[in-house]
Amino acid sequence: MEGGAWTGSIFLRDEGGYAVVLRALRHYRRRLAGIGASPEVKGAPVFGRVVVDAASRAGPRADDLLGRLPRCLADPEETRSLEEFVPLMRSALAAYASSLSKAAAGEGYYAGLLSAEPVPEGEEGEARAAISRLGGPE
Repeated sequence: MEGGAWTGSIFLRDEGGYAVVLRALRHYRRRLAGIGASPEVKGAPVFGRVVVDAASRAGPRADDLLGRLPRCLADPEETRSLEEFVPLMRSALAAYASSLSKAAAGEGYYAGLLSAEPVPEGEEGEARAAISRLGGPE
């Protein structure tokens, strides 16, 4: 952030935000990898091609961020460098919260995506709150 500290770095490193962001990113990566099988994409072939193309570009950035996050816990300067990834983190958190909501409503596709790792109680609310706690660029 120009001229000031990015408050999202405090959330990630000192307030436990790291954990929910990491779970959201791992989920987001699985969701991107299987985007062609998503119910929303299957029903719209033209739209589906656009979504699959966007997912192919977002996947490597998510992988890069997944590799950087562990280093950031130990180094506050490295954590501040993650500000450029705020839009990606927000997208991952929004997709995670959406999948949690849809799985709770009984949509099997999303339950399957979420079955790869345990989901803590209250995770949907935590993910939605984290979106605003990240601060940074829109």
